[in-house]
Amino acid sequence: MKLERLVAGLGLCAAAACHDYDGALAECIDAGRCGGGGTVVDPRLELDVSGATAIDFMSVPVGSTKELDVPVRNGGDSATGVVSTSLSGAAFTVVSDTCKDAALAAKARCTVRVRFAPSTASAASGQLTLQAGPGGTLLVALQGVGVTAASLTTSPQTVELGPQTIDTSGPSQRVTVSNLGTQTATSLAVALSGGMAAQFEVVGNTCGSMLSGGGSCTVDLRFKPTAVGAASATLEVQADGASASSLVTGTGLAVSDLELMPPTFDFAATGTGATRPTQLTVKNTGTVATGALTVTLVGANAGHYGSSGCSGTALNPNESCTVTVTFHPTVLGALPVALQVSGTPGGTVSAGLTGTGVRPANLTLQPTSVSFTLDAGQSASQVFTVANVGDLPTDPLSVQLVNLGSTFGLDAGSCTNVALAPDAGCSVQLFFAPPRYEDTSGQLSVGAAAGGTRSAAVHGVANAVYTLTVSVPFGGKVQVNGSSCTSASCNFTAQAPGVLNASASINLPTWGLSSWTGACTGDGGCAVVMTRDQTLGAVFAGNNFAFVTSQQFNGNLGGNVGADRKCNDLARDAGLPGSYVAWISTASSNVSSRIPATAGGWVRRDGSPFAALRSDLINAAGPNLVTSLILDERGAPQRGTNGSGSGSAGVWTGTNVAGAVMTDTCNNFTDGTNASRAVDGVTYAVDPWWTSSVVPFCDTTLRLYCFETDQPARALPTLSIPAGGRRAFVTSGMVPGVDAGYTHDDFCKSVAAQAGLSNPNNFLAFESHSPNGPASRFTTGTNWYRLDGLPLFFSPTDITKTSYINAYYAERPNPLTVTETRGRLQPGASNSAGRLVWTGASTPGRSDLDCTDWSSSTSTGLMGTVFRGSYQWLAESAGNADSCTNLGHLYCFEQ
Repeated sequence: MKLERLVAGLGLCAAAACHDYDGALAECIDAGRCGGGGTVVDPRLELDVSGATAIDFMSVPVGSTKELDVPVRNGGDSATGVVSTSLSGAAFTVVSDTCKDAALAAKARCTVRVRFAPSTASAASGQLTLQAGPGGTLLVALQGVGVTAASLTTSPQTVELGPQTIDTSGPSQRVTVSNLGTQTATSLAVALSGGMAAQFEVVGNTCGSMLSGGGSCTVDLRFKPTAVGAASATLEVQADGASASSLVTGTGLAVSDLELMPPTFDFAATGTGATRPTQLTVKNTGTVATGALTVTLVGANAGHYGSSGCSGTALNPNESCTVTVTFHPTVLGALPVALQVSGTPGGTVSAGLTGTGVRPANLTLQPTSVSFTLDAGQSASQVFTVANVGDLPTDPLSVQLVNLGSTFGLDAGSCTNVALAPDAGCSVQLFFAPPRYEDTSGQLSVGAAAGGTRSAAVHGVANAVYTLTVSVPFGGKVQVNGSSCTSASCNFTAQAPGVLNASASINLPTWGLSSWTGACTGDGGCAVVMTRDQTLGAVFAGNNFAFVTSQQFNGNLGGNVGADRKCNDLARDAGLPGSYVAWISTASSNVSSRIPATAGGWVRRDGSPFAALRSDLINAAGPNLVTSLILDERGAPQRGTNGSGSGSAGVWTGTNVAGAVMTDTCNNFTDGTNASRAVDGVTYAVDPWWTSSVVPFCDTTLRLYCFETDQPARALPTLSIPAGGRRAFVTSGMVPGVDAGYTHDDFCKSVAAQAGLSNPNNFLAFESHSPNGPASRFTTGTNWYRLDGLPLFFSPTDITKTSYINAYYAERPNPLTVTETRGRLQPGASNSAGRLVWTGASTPGRSDLDCTDWSSSTSTGLMGTVFRGSYQWLAESAGNADSCTNLGHLYCFEQ
C-alpha cells in the first residue's frame, strides 16, 4: 500500500493491477503493465540544473581560464534522436562533450565541458546549442567577466620614521596599500619582517583579509628603538597571487640632558607699555647631541612675554645657546610665567619667571590749550602745571616752544632739566607781548624719554588797524570792498587780518586792467590781507586812441607845444588816458619825428580800428588807413553843418602825406589872422586829403588830429557784422560804364561768389537807373556794413537823400574801401584813376548821368571817389562826367 500511494502521487501509474506490485519502481511506471490510465512524456533535452537558465563563469582574470560542466538530460519517457552540439562566443570553447552524436535514453544524462578564456577586461557572452529529433533544441546561455588580476602597491615606498631616543616611541606614519587590479585580492596579510623588525610597530591597520579591485587600506607604523644606531625593516603585504612592500627606517638616539640657567628670574616693576629683556642659557650636559629645540612660554600670563633664540637649534654635547626673554606688561600686578625648553633627545627643562606691571612714568600738562587776544603793544601770561601721575620716575624734562616766534617768552622755572618722582610736579610760565598785529598758533611742549611728551596748543592774536593806499591812473576806477576810487589816491582801512578785495575797470573800448602794483600782482582780481600798511596801484592798457578835436581853433595854436596841450586837455576832460601828440608839423619839427616809431594800434574813441602802425600814417606812397578819423574825443562824429564852411570838417595839419612840414603853416601855427595860410586835411578822407587838402586862411577855425603815443603798438580789434546787418563792398576789379556782355549786377554777384560770400545773388550794384537813384534799388531797414564790421552810414535812411550839403560835410562815418575779399583799396600819393567808382548819381536818392542806363558807349556817367566820406563817394564832381568806356570799381550792396 505504501508503494501504491507513491506511484499514484507521481501520477505515473493508476492501474489497479499495480496496487500489489512489490517490484522495482521503474517496472511499475511501465504504462502497459499498469493496465493503462497513465501519461507518457515525449523525449526532450533539458538543462540538468534546478532553476538555472544560464551558465555563469563569474570573474576570470585576463590570461587565465575557467572550466564548467553543462549537465544535460533527456526529460522525456522515450529516447532522443542523435544529439548535435554547437557553440558561439569567442571567449568560450568546448573542452569535452559526451552529448554529441549520442542518443539519450529516457531520463538519461550527458555533459558538455566549456572553457572561458577572457582576452580583455570586459563582460563576455556566448551560447551552447544542443539539438535532437526527437528531443528538441536546448539553448544554454554562457556568460562571464574578464578582469585584471589583483596587483598590490604601497605608498610611500620608503618610510622614514626619523631619529628617536631609545626606549621611546616616535610619531606614527601612515602607509597606504592599494589594489591596482580589478580582481579582488584575497587572503590579504600585513607583517613586518627583517632582523630589526622588533623596533617597529604596527599601531593601526584598516586592511582586512580581502581588498577589492581599485580599493585601498592603510597601515600606521611607529618606531620605538631599543638600540642606538640605524634600524630598518620591511612592511610586507601578501595576497593570493599578489604582494607589495615598503622599506621602513629609523635611527635610535642615545639619551641627552638639557640645563637652563638661571632657573628663576624676576623682571621686577616694569611700566605697562614698556619692554624689559633678560637672557637665559640652555646647555647640553649629556654625551650625545640633542634634537632640534623648542622654546615655549607656559602659563596664563604668557601673552605679556616674548622669547627668541635657541628654537630649532640642536646642541652638541657641552654646547649652549641663549634665549632672550622680554617682559612687556599690559596690565598691572604680578605676572608669573614658565620658560620651557625641550629636545628629543634632550628632555625638557624649565625656568620660573616673574614680573610686575606698574603704571609707567606719565607726564600731564595743564591747561592743554591757551588763547591770547589783545591789542598790539600789550602783554599777557599763562602758568602751566606739569605732573608725573605714574608709578615710576621720569627722565629729566625738556621744555620748549614750537612754531612760536619772538613775541612769546618762556620761564621754565622748576621744570628745567628735572626728573619728576611719582606724583611729583613743577610749573612753567608763558608770556605773550606782540608789538604789532599777529595771529600765531603753536605749542608749548614738555617731554622726557620716560614720561612721554605733552603739548598745549597756544594761539595768540594781536589786533591792529592798517591802511591800504590805492593809486588810480586817470580815467580808471578801482573798487575796494564795494567802495570806488577814481582819484589819484584813496585810503582804505581794515582791522588785521581783514581782507580788502579790489577790482579795477576803465570805461574805454579795447582797454582793461594790465597789471597791479604793490600788494597784488597779475591782471585779475586782487585780495589784500591787511597785516600791515600796504599800497596798491592799477595799471591799465589797451590800444592807443586817436581822435579829431570837438573844438575848433584858428591858426594860432601856440606852436607844437600849444597844439599838444589842447589835445591833452580835451583827452583829460573826456576821460581818456595817456599822452597825446597833435598831428601838425612846423619848420622845427615834423610830425614824423614827434610820434615814436613804436607807437601804433590806434583806434577811434568808439574802439573801431583806425591805423595799425606809424608807417600807415607817415608814408610817401600814400596812407594805409582802416577808416576816416571823424570821431572826436568823446566819440561824436564831426561831420559839419550846412553852410558852416571849411571849418566843419577841416583839420589844421601843415603836413604832407609823408609826415613832413609843408610851406604854409600859419607861421608855425602862431598866427591866427588872414595874413597867412596853412595846409589842412579833412576828416572824411582816407587818401592824401586826410592830411593835405586845401590851404585856408589862418583866421579860419579848424580842428586838430590827436594821437596817443604811450602804449606800444598792439593788434587792432576785429569787428563783426551785427545780426541783421546788411553787407556792402567795393569790387577789387574794374569794369567800363557801359555793359560789356554782363550787367553791373552780374559783376557784383560773380565776384561775391568767387570770394565765397554767402548768398552772392543778394548783391546789386549801388548805381542809378534813370529816372531812379541808387536808393530805389534797396529797401529801407537795417544799416549796411563793410565786410570788416564798420557801419557804412550814420543811419540807413541816409540813402534816401536827394541833395548833398557841401564839399566839407562828412556824410558817412567810414568810406567803403573794403573789397569782396576783405582787403582794402589803397590810395596812392596822388589821386589816381583807381579811386573811381561807377554810380551815375550825385546823391543816393537821385539819378544824374548813368551812361543811358549803362548801355551807351558814347554817353557819359558820374563816378564817385572810393576814399571819401563826403558826397564825393558818389560823384567826384557833380558837374563833371566821365566817358562810359572808362574803367571803374562798383559799390555792391546786399538787398
